[in-house]
Amino acid sequence: MTVPWVRLFGPLADVAGMRRVVLPGETVEDVLAAACARFGDGFTRHLRHCRVWVNGDSAPPDRRLDDGDDVALLPPVSGGSCPPGDPAIAEPPHRLRTRSPWMQLVAGQQAQRVGNHVDHCTEALDRRHR
Repeated sequence: MTVPWVRLFGPLADVAGMRRVVLPGETVEDVLAAACARFGDGFTRHLRHCRVWVNGDSAPPDRRLDDGDDVALLPPVSGGSCPPGDPAIAEPPHRLRTRSPWMQLVAGQQAQRVGNHVDHCTEALDRRHR
């Protein structure tokens, strides 16, 4: 049986009462089911809004896991989140290479906010010079 490490952030860590736990599962979906069974309905409600990353990359539910894999359950951060593949994000967070999945997520959302701000400023300047 595969036994990956699962890292919990934000409200998931609060509900679970821990930030890191080992849960059994052959796939991401198996691990999420084990987490929901262990931590209950409050955990399940928060999980619906989270992203799942394995070893620093965004992971679908059918992703197979190996012993010692690092599964991170990341809640949305300030500023909201976009669905995967949303064209509003110029460079998806999973392509940014930093050590921490959390920092990759934050960096991706910061890049999106900066891009939105630049677009807004450019539009405002265009209106002024018409």
